[in-house]
Amino acid sequence: MIIMENVFVRFPNEIEALIDINLKIGKGEFVYLYGPGGAGKSSLLKLINREVLPESGKVFVDNQETLKMKDRDISRLRKRIGFIYQDFRMLWKRTVYENIEFILNAVRMKEDMMFDRICEVLKIVNLLDKKDYLPPQLSYGEQRCLCIARALVNSPEIILADEPIVDLDSHVRNEIMRVLNNIVHQENTTVILTTKKNDVMKEYPHRVVEIKEGRITGAVNGE
Repeated sequence: MIIMENVFVRFPNEIEALIDINLKIGKGEFVYLYGPGGAGKSSLLKLINREVLPESGKVFVDNQETLKMKDRDISRLRKRIGFIYQDFRMLWKRTVYENIEFILNAVRMKEDMMFDRICEVLKIVNLLDKKDYLPPQLSYGEQRCLCIARALVNSPEIILADEPIVDLDSHVRNEIMRVLNNIVHQENTTVILTTKKNDVMKEYPHRVVEIKEGRITGAVNGE
């Protein structure tokens, strides 16, 4: 499903973000991108979402090379991806329900289907009883869960989760990992999750890709 071949990414400030990346991730895989802050994990996720383009090398998502995508192809790609961002990117002055409704409006879901789908994903992340709350009224962990609900609501084929469990207590972290694991097993969704900590990888073992200073340095299983 996702293939990167000899990918090199340099930012405008001349910082080398990713160096000679070769990676294959299959449909329905759960993969950890493990490494310290600044290692290039977020940049790798953004390559898949076509927010970042390679200076050299190739990135394929479902046999389509991202560099050659036209505008309509990019739009289709992003409708198939649920991105859980570190910085939340939610609508702070809209309710929990309206935050998710916004996503479905963007993909033009029929209104008579919206309510049931929104309630379904809010139930998955234990926020159904807070659907009329504003995001600032939620705890930090609940805000994280709202981000996950936003990413899930369109039934994406790929979930890109950028540090979704950072600074969470063990209960909330376990709930988030339960949700993501269930998605892989029940819907054959590909999940790529970045993390700095290895304890979660021991509790919930999956394939690990280790990244340091823009390079894949650890053993990459499953290729």
